[in-house]
Amino acid sequence: MMLSMALPTFAHNFEVDGIYYNIIDDTAKTIEVTYRGGYYNSYSNEYIGSVTIPSSVTYRGTVYSVISIGDLAFFSCDSITSIIIPNSVTSIGQEAFEFCSGLTEITIPNSLTEIGDWAFYGCGDLTEITIPNSIKSIGNGTFRGCRGLTSVLIPNSVTEIGDNAFFDCSNLASITIGKSVKSIGVDAFDGTAWDNNLADGLIYINNVLYKYKGTMPRDTSISIKEGTVSISAYAFSSCSDLRSVTIPNTVTMIGMRAFCNSGLRSITIPNSVTSIGQEAFSLCSSLTEITIPNSVTSIGWNAFDGTNWYNNQANGIIYIGRVLYKYKGIMPEGKSISIKDGSVSISASAFENCDGLTSVIIPNSVISIGKRAFYGCTGLTSVVIGDSVTSIGEKAFSSCSSLSSVTIGNSVTEIGWDAFYGCMGLTSITIPNSVTSIGEYAFNNCQYLKSATIGNSVTSIGLGAFEGCSGLTEITIPNSVVSIGNCAFEGCHSLKSVTIGNSVTSIGNRAFENCYRLISITIPNSVTRIGNLAFCNCGSLTEITIPNSVTLIGDEAFSDCGLKLIKSHCATPPSCSEGTFKGSYSALLMVPEGSLNDYSLADEWHNFTNINVFTGVEGIEADNNAVEVARYDIHGRLLSEPTPGINIVKYSDGTTRKEIVK
Repeated sequence: MMLSMALPTFAHNFEVDGIYYNIIDDTAKTIEVTYRGGYYNSYSNEYIGSVTIPSSVTYRGTVYSVISIGDLAFFSCDSITSIIIPNSVTSIGQEAFEFCSGLTEITIPNSLTEIGDWAFYGCGDLTEITIPNSIKSIGNGTFRGCRGLTSVLIPNSVTEIGDNAFFDCSNLASITIGKSVKSIGVDAFDGTAWDNNLADGLIYINNVLYKYKGTMPRDTSISIKEGTVSISAYAFSSCSDLRSVTIPNTVTMIGMRAFCNSGLRSITIPNSVTSIGQEAFSLCSSLTEITIPNSVTSIGWNAFDGTNWYNNQANGIIYIGRVLYKYKGIMPEGKSISIKDGSVSISASAFENCDGLTSVIIPNSVISIGKRAFYGCTGLTSVVIGDSVTSIGEKAFSSCSSLSSVTIGNSVTEIGWDAFYGCMGLTSITIPNSVTSIGEYAFNNCQYLKSATIGNSVTSIGLGAFEGCSGLTEITIPNSVVSIGNCAFEGCHSLKSVTIGNSVTSIGNRAFENCYRLISITIPNSVTRIGNLAFCNCGSLTEITIPNSVTLIGDEAFSDCGLKLIKSHCATPPSCSEGTFKGSYSALLMVPEGSLNDYSLADEWHNFTNINVFTGVEGIEADNNAVEVARYDIHGRLLSEPTPGINIVKYSDGTTRKEIVK
C-alpha cells in the first residue's frame, strides 16, 4: 500500500495538552488533530496510552472547535491503547490510525460522516468498532487486518463498501450489513471467518451480487436473481467454466473486471445498466456476441479488449451504443476526427498514443471525457470541447506536446488531475466560468503557457496546477477562489505579477517558490495563513504587504527574497518560525503603532534590525533627512545615549525605529 505523499498543509500549527493541531479555517475557528512536526514520520509514538480528544481547545486566547482527525494523525502510534473522539468531529482522515497495533478500543461519535481509506488498517488488537448511522461509505482498506474484531454492524446509512474494507479480519465471524448498500468492492470481506463459513456458489449481500465462491462446475449458466442492483468487481473473474449469464433489468452497474478472463460466449446487457467498469469483460476469449443498450453511458478502460467480439471489429473508431469506446489499430498521419453527434461519453484511453491525430471536434452531446482519453497524442494540435461536457478526466490530454489550441466548453465544472500536463504547445488557456475546481497538476509543465484566464467560479486551485509553467508572466486569481494549493505556481520563472482575490484564506506550501522574476504580489485581507516556502527564492520581490488577517506565516515562506520593505498590518505579530524571512532582516519593517515592542520580542520578527511604526493604513515613508529626537529602552524608559540591547528611536519625521545596539 502506498502512503500519502502530498506535502503537508501546516503540520502542526500548535500543541495543547499533548495533542497536536492544524488550523482548518481561521475564520470559522476550526481545527483538526494531526501528527507532530512537518511530516507524518517526523516523530514516532508522539501519542501513547489513553487519548481523549477535546471538542474544543483554547490557544493564545482563541477558542477552536475540533472537527476532524487528519490524515495520518496517529499513524503507527503503536503505544496507544484507547481513544475517545468527541461529538464535534465529523471526519477521520486517510490512514489516521493505521498500524496502531496496540489500540484496543475507540469511541466514535454519531457526528461522524466520513471515515477515510485505510483509517484503521493494521489495528490488530481492536476488538470492537461501532459504525455510526451517519456514515455513508466505508473506504478502501478501512478495517483491513483488524484481526481482533469478531462482529460488526454496518448501518443502513452506508451505501458503499470499498475494496479490502474488512480484508484479513480473520476472526470476524458475524457481519450484519444494512439494506442500503449498493456497491461492494473487491475482496471486501475476504479472509474473514464470515466469508470462510459461507457455502460455495453465488454470494449475495442484500441486492448486490458480491462474488462466486469456490470452483465453478463445467459449462455453467447463471441467472442473476431479480432485484440485484450491481455486480461487484471481480465477481466472476477467471471463472473459466462460465458459459452464459442472464442479467435482470434491475442491475445498473457492472463492476471492474466482473467477468474478466471468464469463459463467457455471449452476453446481453439489459437497458437498466448505465455503467460498465474497466476490463469488465476483458480477456473473455470466447465472447463473440455482445448486446449493449443505449442506456449505457460509461464504459471503462479495455472493458472488452481481448474478446472475440473486439478482435472481429474493423480498425478505426469503435462506438458501443452512445459511447465512443476506443480507436482500434494504428491511426494514419494527419487524421482529423469529428466525433459523431449523439455520443455521450469518450471512454478512458480511447485515443491514447494515437500519434497521427491532429485535431478533434467533440460535439455538444458528449458529457464526459474519460481518463487518459487523448493521452500522448503528440500530433494533436487543436481540440474543441462541446458545451455539454461537464468533466475532463485525469490525464485526458496529458503529454499532448503539440497541442496549441484548446476551447473548453462552458458546461465543464471540473478539470481533472494532470488533465493537460506537459502540453508544451499551449500558449494561452481560458478556463470558463462554469469550472469550479482545477485539479492537481492540471496544467503542470506547460512550459510555454504565457496567459491563463481563470473563470470566476473556480474555488480551488489544486496541488501543482500550474507548476513549471515557466512562460507564464502574470496571473489574476478571481474572488471565487478560497484556497491556492501547494506548489500551485512553483517554478513559474517568468511570473512578474500576481493578484490574489479577496476570498482566498490560505496560500499553500511552495505555492510561488522559485518565481524568480516576481516583483508584485497583492495579498488580500482574507488570507489567514501563508504556507511553508510559499514565496521562497523569489529574488525580485522587494516589497510585501501583510494584511491584518494573517495569523501564521510558514517556515521559510519569504526566505531568500531580498526584501527591502515589509509592511505588516497585524497588530499581533503573526506566528513565524526562525528563517521565515531569512536573507531580509535588514529590510525596513513597518508595523502598526503600539505593536513595535511585540514585534521586537516575537520569534523571527526580533531578527529585524530596522523597525518603523505607522499610524495610517498605508503607513508613512521615512524621511531620509530625519534626525533622532528621543531614545527609549524596550520598557519605555528614556535613554541618554545608545545602550546595549534593543533601543527604540524616535525621529523628527514622526517615525520610530528599533535598533539593536551591541
